[in-house]
Order: sequence, then C-alpha cells, then structure tokens
Amino acid sequence: TLTLTVSGDVAGAKLRQPEWPEGFTVAAQSQQTNFSLDAGVMERSTGIVYVLVARKAGTFKLGPFTVVHQKDELQTEPIEVTVEKTVLPPDFQPPGERFTL
Repeated sequence: TLTLTVSGDVAGAKLRQPEWPEGFTVAAQSQQTNFSLDAGVMERSTGIVYVLVARKAGTFKLGPFTVVHQKDELQTEPIEVTVEKTVLPPDFQPPGERFTL
C-alpha cells in the first residue's frame, strides 16, 4: 500500500497520474480528504491510496511523484522498493472466506 498525501493550501492541486514500473499492477485506488480547524484556520489534506501488487521479484523505483499547483510543479524523490520472491505456492489460499473485488 502506497499513500501520497498533499497538505496545506491544496485548492487546485492535482497529482499527476503516476507511471508504475513494469511488474506492478494497481489492485485498488482510493482518495481521502481530511479537514481540521486550528485557532480559526482551516487546513486540508488530500491523500491517494494505491494498493500495488508486484508480479515479480526485484528492486524497483516508484516515482518520482508530481503535484501541480498554480503553475508550480513539485516533485518527490523516487522511492526504491525491493520485492522478494514469495515462499507461498502460487495457488495458495488462506483459510476462511475469500472475497474478489
């Protein structure tokens, strides 16, 4: 699970759709918005949550991620992740109920 959060003056801020490395699939995506009021000042944060599934083992770079806000582009550094080979057989299903979305 990867969460990208933008906070502060987020009015008009847009996150560019990330490009994922070969070998990754986005299984789910959701958006969350939080508001807070502190001493009469409203703050807002917006987050996008990605559930990523790796289809193969290896070391990958995710990002950089870019936010566009009032003609300015802000960019993160890439994140390096290492995916290890699973020890479970490919047809393994944990006991209990199974839900497919």
